[in-house]
Amino acid sequence: MFKKLLAPSLLLSLSINVALAQTPTFKDVYGQYNQAFASEDYESAVTYAKQTLELGKQIYGANSENAINLEYNLGLAYSANKQPELAYITLGNVANAYKELSGDNSVQRYSAILDQIATAENYTQMNFEKKVLKYRSTINSALNIVDNVPNSDIATKANMYYQLSRMLIKSPINSYHFKQAFSTLEKTESLLLAAVGEKDTRTVEVQFLLAKYNSAKRRTQKAIEYYETVVNVIEGEIETSHPYELASRAALVGLYEGSGDSKLATEHCIAIGHMTPWNDNIDPTPLYRMPPDYPMSKGRMGKDGSVVLSFDIDQAGFVKNINMLEQEGGQAFVTKAIKALEQWRYAPKIVDGQAVVAENMKVQLDFKVQS
Repeated sequence: MFKKLLAPSLLLSLSINVALAQTPTFKDVYGQYNQAFASEDYESAVTYAKQTLELGKQIYGANSENAINLEYNLGLAYSANKQPELAYITLGNVANAYKELSGDNSVQRYSAILDQIATAENYTQMNFEKKVLKYRSTINSALNIVDNVPNSDIATKANMYYQLSRMLIKSPINSYHFKQAFSTLEKTESLLLAAVGEKDTRTVEVQFLLAKYNSAKRRTQKAIEYYETVVNVIEGEIETSHPYELASRAALVGLYEGSGDSKLATEHCIAIGHMTPWNDNIDPTPLYRMPPDYPMSKGRMGKDGSVVLSFDIDQAGFVKNINMLEQEGGQAFVTKAIKALEQWRYAPKIVDGQAVVAENMKVQLDFKVQS
């Protein structure tokens, strides 16, 4: 009887030991979180972030800085997993915890608030429209922090404004809080010019964004001024061309053409053709494409049409050697299609670092009667 009683006791002991050996440690789970995040398995990252947070609270204390940092990880995991509501709430809790721990204007609180603003990117348009107003107070919290940085530390203040303005610009928030995003961008430019000057890459980026904003608001002259500034700074400071230079010159082609100044538009086309590329092989890039006019004779009859054209792009980005390949609807459509294509502008094709002719390009232009 004694031996029969002993056997189950040994089995029970073994099962307990195995279970203890398989209980994940904080280090194990934290490693799994990092691995899941690195491999973009964000659903698993959320699971492991929750586990590390609970284990961390037990080890370090619920109100410890380590526990706050672990909750921060959970908020970022929610955001990466496209769970914006949970991400926003969690990061808000983190920001409040940092406020209690380090004060209203701590860098840690500011960082959490910026990530809170970033959660807007993962809302669908329908949901976001209903919830966008809550971001106003979050943005104001960030502005309050950065405005409390003393002017004597202008470099820090400029960089914090730069971080916020970039966050607002790339977020759908800017569509709803345009004035606030735009004024933040203008303040950022002013601070950066004072702190680091016009040649700093951050200043160039902000001025490029201001050019885009002014262009979107049809402030054509102001947009031209900003784009020209970007071009001049990059051209004078960087041996190889920069994507912002190409984008600025491309925008200037369209702005000048739209303003009726084809001469200046052509100058930028030619300059693009002589740019030293940042990549040895680049396909032709559209700069300015004017849609074709609808032939009045066809419009009166309610006729649709379609034209397929072949063309070359020379080393300066101009369209050459246009040929009609196919057409449907009549010669009037062909004439209008060719006239429009002649005005298109491209950044040239780059092969082995040199601009070359891009031959046998094709485009189809469709003419539809608006119902």
